[in-house]
Amino acid sequence: MPSLLRFLLALAFAALLSACGRAPPPAAPAAAPAATYAQTLASVQARLPAARYATNDFIPDAGTPPPAFDRRVRLRIGMPWLLNDEEAPWYIAQEKKFFAAAGLDVELLSGGPAHNYLAVLAGGGVEIGVINMTTQVTKFVASPTGADVVIVAVTLRRTPEAILAIDHDTPRDRRSTRVLRAADFAGKTIAVETTSQYVMESVLALNGQPPGEVKFLRVSTVDTLIMRRVDGMASWIVNQPRLLEDAGYLNWVAYPLAQHGWEGAADVSVVRRDFLRDQPDVVRRYLWALRQAVEFMLDEPVAAAEITSRYATGQPLTPAQVLRRFELQRDLVLGDGRAGLLRADPDAIDRTAAHMVRAGVIALPAAPR
Repeated sequence: MPSLLRFLLALAFAALLSACGRAPPPAAPAAAPAATYAQTLASVQARLPAARYATNDFIPDAGTPPPAFDRRVRLRIGMPWLLNDEEAPWYIAQEKKFFAAAGLDVELLSGGPAHNYLAVLAGGGVEIGVINMTTQVTKFVASPTGADVVIVAVTLRRTPEAILAIDHDTPRDRRSTRVLRAADFAGKTIAVETTSQYVMESVLALNGQPPGEVKFLRVSTVDTLIMRRVDGMASWIVNQPRLLEDAGYLNWVAYPLAQHGWEGAADVSVVRRDFLRDQPDVVRRYLWALRQAVEFMLDEPVAAAEITSRYATGQPLTPAQVLRRFELQRDLVLGDGRAGLLRADPDAIDRTAAHMVRAGVIALPAAPR
């Protein structure tokens, strides 16, 4: 046998003997099981409880008289959007002098895409920020750079978010009676904005429809729905349906997220914690005026719509258009009843936060916050 071959055989045999004398390599550790929703919720309640950043302690009861004050205070309030009828209660509080009766001189600052009033609030640029959704506040508080802010009221106690569709089996000039189910979106395309897709996916999953069977398209205009480029679209029940009606489509149908497990609230009044600590009387005065305005909007919708149409300079609206919004949002404002006006539900905020964690939208802080 050639010497080179004998050498290679000896080397191979030695390697085999060496391997037989060693313990087998350890198996790769098994992947940790994914946390259940209940476990995620427990983590939220331990490390990011909404009771820490939401309070109802400053909301007055119905029939409370105007609060006493010894000095007038100037308040800058950042609005959630361009000045349209979303901000109706604040216009009413100005016009009906509810703010004045509480000793407040209020400046309403228009919102919109370029305005992040949570950041402005944290920097002291406004005393109160009215933020679109409780989920935005949760995300801000969870952020490593988030400031110490507190929710003191919500105007829409149930979320206005919905999946909107057109019932093409019903004539355009008639109201549809169709009831949408989560399974109706299987194999369909839903138009979403970037920040709303995880919400739609979470709600569909909650109701037994795997989100993987639904296609999402990043568009946000009702034209895509009218032209049948999509089968549904993420919307606010108080906004896009009116656009469809103005275009002659009365046959719209909606899948309201508030009825299917998504517990956000909207038009959220937020203050800095130091402001709440140092000027609690001012917060009470603000909330008294806001409650008077919301009750006026509920009790005198025609007069409230006329006031709102004059103040809504960012989006010209007729009183009839505003009145339609009031009809669509009435149940969202009332929530579980008039006694609870403006009240947030910290437990519901926690339950929604757990879905946000599971969707990867927020990460819980290492230490309780």
